[in-house]
Amino acid sequence: SFTYHNVHHTLDVINTAESIAISHNLDVTDVLILKIAALFHDTGYLHLRKGHEEKSSEIFLEYALNSSLEKEIKEQIVGCIMATKMPQEPNTLLEQILCDADLDYLGRDDFDTIEQQLYSELFSAGEMTDRLAWDKVQVTFLLNHRFHTDFSIQMRSKKLLENLNAVRGRII
Repeated sequence: SFTYHNVHHTLDVINTAESIAISHNLDVTDVLILKIAALFHDTGYLHLRKGHEEKSSEIFLEYALNSSLEKEIKEQIVGCIMATKMPQEPNTLLEQILCDADLDYLGRDDFDTIEQQLYSELFSAGEMTDRLAWDKVQVTFLLNHRFHTDFSIQMRSKKLLENLNAVRGRII
């Protein structure tokens, strides 16, 4: 039933976060923090939908318990995971990057395919009743979404607007 929150989404977020990090000339440690956070950011969905970010953080911390990661790095990873909670409120550049990577598809050509996967998942979970209601939610979400990093603003804002207009067109 996880047609959106699955390994494909996770790999997409990992790869996108790495690309954004490279565009910001981040060091190897920051890239590693982002990749670990991206890997764990939705693992909480295996247990619950609402509040999954907290559960994802718990899963990461349990996994990292016997690791050699420093406390500060663990805290940064948890901060990145928690920043993806809606509404997104990232405080650091790393948190901004993970948030942008998580919702990168909003400003891409594959938006239609991915948003259909998310709709199917929400419909299966009983959180969405029909396509028209979904499209109305999407319009509001796209209207209110703002990318955080220079990379995403430059690379995704134009297509986000095109995707918004396409969804609006389906409503009319």
